[in-house]
Amino acid sequence: MNKRIFLGVFTVVLVLCLPVLLFADGRNLRVHFIDVGYGDAILVEFPRGEFILVDAGDAQYAEYLEEYLLAQDIKEIKFAILTHPHKNHFGGFFSVTGRWPIEQFYINGDAKNAEEGYDGLEKMLQDKNIPVSILRKEDEFFLDEAGLYLKVLHPQRLTGSGNGNAIVLQLVYQETSFLLTSDIQREQQKQLFVDYPEIVSASCIQIPHHGGEIDDRFAKAFGNDSIFIVSTGENIYQKPFEHELSKLKGKVLRTDLEGDIVVQSDGHSVRVIYE
Repeated sequence: MNKRIFLGVFTVVLVLCLPVLLFADGRNLRVHFIDVGYGDAILVEFPRGEFILVDAGDAQYAEYLEEYLLAQDIKEIKFAILTHPHKNHFGGFFSVTGRWPIEQFYINGDAKNAEEGYDGLEKMLQDKNIPVSILRKEDEFFLDEAGLYLKVLHPQRLTGSGNGNAIVLQLVYQETSFLLTSDIQREQQKQLFVDYPEIVSASCIQIPHHGGEIDDRFAKAFGNDSIFIVSTGENIYQKPFEHELSKLKGKVLRTDLEGDIVVQSDGHSVRVIYE
């Protein structure tokens, strides 16, 4: 065979096979559910070494959050997402924003239900010239050529409920997916299955509102091999509610009992790599 023709064929074959090679190279997605007490701080670590931070816990856990992020050798945060402007979700962002470059900051735009101190974060983001955008249902981000993308499932529009307006995210990596539910209530949980019945295949599910009320359909939808994460700590509400958690069929892990929880996906299955 002519060498030039052979090299051309080889190049075409290599390009066509590139997605397969990327799937098979052993790269993993890691989702870190960081123990920030009664709050949320979720670090998404891409297979290629980039990072997204979803919420940042209360300010009282900021030092611990910083230490955790430093331990991951993070140089820059690609996206920061604040699911809703409550203190136990935005407090740690003051520290994070002061220490790490952030390429883009996303919010739900619910200034009406913002808790005290949120305007200070808005000013800090403005002073540091960090772009801020509002997320809405159906927004999508393709994050990696190896089949990693992030989709916004909620809200479509803002309602009167601060928790009900929280951003819900579906993180998909090839054959696996993570459902990040923040503080949504029963009404929004029900609506998720109306709008996105395919989420029943989620491999790892965050239990809404730190182990609060769980809609029966939400609880029964997921199988015995599901991994459920409860981000919680000492609180006046006596959460998580044991009678609600008892509805779940899969493995339930709680940050108040396990500490930091990391769930890893190779694109085909998920596993907890340490608790």
